[in-house]
Amino acid sequence: MKAKLFPILAAVAIAASAPGAALAGGDYYGGAVSGTAVPAPIPVPVYDPVWYFRIDAGVGFGGTPDVSEEGILFGERGHSYSGEHTFGTHDSWSDGEYDHYGVLSAGVGYRFSNNWRMDVTGDYLRGFDATISGSARTGLMRGPNRRPGSLEAQFEDSTEIEGGAFLVNAYYDMGHWSGWTPYVGAGIGFATTTIERRASAREIARDHTGGNVTNSEIYNESATSHESEHSLAAMATVGASYKISDITELDLNYRYMYVGGVNSELEISDNISKIEIDDVHDHQLRAGLRFNVN
Repeated sequence: MKAKLFPILAAVAIAASAPGAALAGGDYYGGAVSGTAVPAPIPVPVYDPVWYFRIDAGVGFGGTPDVSEEGILFGERGHSYSGEHTFGTHDSWSDGEYDHYGVLSAGVGYRFSNNWRMDVTGDYLRGFDATISGSARTGLMRGPNRRPGSLEAQFEDSTEIEGGAFLVNAYYDMGHWSGWTPYVGAGIGFATTTIERRASAREIARDHTGGNVTNSEIYNESATSHESEHSLAAMATVGASYKISDITELDLNYRYMYVGGVNSELEISDNISKIEIDDVHDHQLRAGLRFNVN
């Protein structure tokens, strides 16, 4: 019996020590590793989405909005004196003075990829003043009769305008160039404008009948109003950012800012005076900082 087992055990030992030993299921390996090679995984770009905070300050330049008034009428009949004709304020006798406004902006944003990001910003629009003032005269009437002399009218309106804009903005970053990242962007939202008016109107009849000058003040009234108006706001920008540190970026940009026109009404001398402020088309140079948060 021992003589028969010896050849069988020897054969098993030789098979086990041979290269390419069979494994369960029919798979083999020979030496360290054999069989079909598994390809290495393809690297997938990993973007690091981050939140960021931003603050910007700028100075605006370019044209100022036109400001006009309508509704005030002078020379109306119904008083002891009246004008030869009824007239209102118009460009030929009113002058306007306006101040430019600048901007201060802050917001929070999110970077979706190496190229795309969005933010929501609130812009403080520094107020500007608009003054319309002037005087005019016309012939004098008393009842149905023409009188020697004149009817003189004076009007002055001082309007203070300030407010803020709230925008949702999208940007496309165009890669890195020697540390700088140029970008373009656009945004849309709304503006809230506060309008405070102080207006005065005065009419004086100067009657020269009989060679004497009689001055009669027909009325001298003033009124104020304070209200808020909402309008469309939008922007387009081009700029570049520079990475100062892992969390801080310098942002330099040009921005075109649009703010829709607004108007305000008040009652004075039995008339409704309406002042209209046209659309604002502002060109701004801004500098700011962005603070990234992982």
